[in-house]
Amino acid sequence: MNMQIKSNSHSSAKRHAILMRRYIRYLLVLCMFGSTPIILWLGIAVGNRIAVRNITVPIGVGASIRIATLSDIHIRRADSSINHARRAIQMVRASAPDVVCLLGDYVTGCAGIAHLESVLVTLRAPLGVYAVLGNHDHWADAEGVAKALRRAGIQVLNNANIAIAKDNVQFYLVGIDDLWSGKPDWDAAFANVPADAVIILLSHNPDAILTEYAKRARLVLSGHTHAGQVAFIGAWFIPASRYGRKHPHGLYREGETFIYITSGVTTGASSPRWFTRPEVAIVEVK
Repeated sequence: MNMQIKSNSHSSAKRHAILMRRYIRYLLVLCMFGSTPIILWLGIAVGNRIAVRNITVPIGVGASIRIATLSDIHIRRADSSINHARRAIQMVRASAPDVVCLLGDYVTGCAGIAHLESVLVTLRAPLGVYAVLGNHDHWADAEGVAKALRRAGIQVLNNANIAIAKDNVQFYLVGIDDLWSGKPDWDAAFANVPADAVIILLSHNPDAILTEYAKRARLVLSGHTHAGQVAFIGAWFIPASRYGRKHPHGLYREGETFIYITSGVTTGASSPRWFTRPEVAIVEVK
């Protein structure tokens, strides 16, 4: 008799445990689907808020220079992309950088070129504003984009370099054309740059760090990756970039060369972000 009671009690407890597990499982599913709109909204909200990120790169040159970087603005037409870009530019100006470096993909399609000058014309810095082109600029109209940048007072370093000085230390900004859609000419880009120069390499595509030429640079600044676009569930969207698939965003070091990959500015209906914040990166080189 006692054995039968024990058996029935054990069976009842087992059934209860099974039912509880099913209940919890169903509850989790309901919570997941019930919270989906909240998660979607939160991810998009994060993706619409521009962050100002301050990064220090210790290369040991005896001087400090503040570089504001902007990348992947992706102006499409007279829409929200223009206001979004202008907010980013206001943040750059408020950060009081020594120099501004623009890292490509200013437009998505030819329609954006008409608005580029008016958006970027307020960008100014004591040591100048410099730019390289990205793949989208080439797909639209590389020469048209370059002309709009120049009209805005921006110097385009298309396979070219320039020397700037801060605290009696000379820095060479070396700009390379887009590795994917442009015509990169490394010899032209490094022409007349002294062998012992402090070089900051500007390249839209972070794969520049994989070249032998990048070993001459103390720092590479790149964009292109959008930080993965949908980073909450993994880097879903990484444009063609071997290095960017491994390192979609942030500061890294390869040998003696640092590289900072900015998440860029773009967001909106045609390029939505989810849990990846657009940014203005203020890189302080010391």
